[in-house]
Order: sequence, then structure tokens, then C-alpha cells
Amino acid sequence: FSSAPNTAPAAQLVPDPAAAKQKLKLLWLSCGNKDGLIGISQGVHGYLKEHDVPHVWNVDSNGHDPTHWRNNLYHFAQRLFR
Repeated sequence: FSSAPNTAPAAQLVPDPAAAKQKLKLLWLSCGNKDGLIGISQGVHGYLKEHDVPHVWNVDSNGHDPTHWRNNLYHFAQRLFR
């Protein structure tokens, strides 16, 4: 949530998209549209999409704040505990 773990390029964060596709069961990527780091998260999302790595991309109207994290934890948990 507010997924800008650092400013490393997406290719460095996920260097082997094929392996990621095989290993991942659920990848949740979210960011508020008022978050100053949304550009980094958008870059990761674009890279994952370009390489067909399945993931959930959720943008809401919050910032880099507890409201965003709380809301996304709720939605993430709904998928996690199916």
C-alpha cells in the first residue's frame, strides 16, 4: 500500500517477470492519487502490465496516509482469505 518501497526501477524490483508470474498468487499494488510518490507506483504498475505479471492495481483519492492503507488492507484481505 502506498507502494513506493524505494525509487529503484521496476526492472530492478522484478528482474524476472516470468518467474514472478509463476510464483505470485496475489500481488496488490495501490497508491492514492494525492500521494507524491504515485509516479513511482505507476511505473511499477506499467512494467508489470507490460510483462503480463498478474496484479491488482488500485488507485483511490487518498494520499500517503493511514486512510489509504486501512482501506486497501480491507480490500486486500477480502482476496487473501477467499
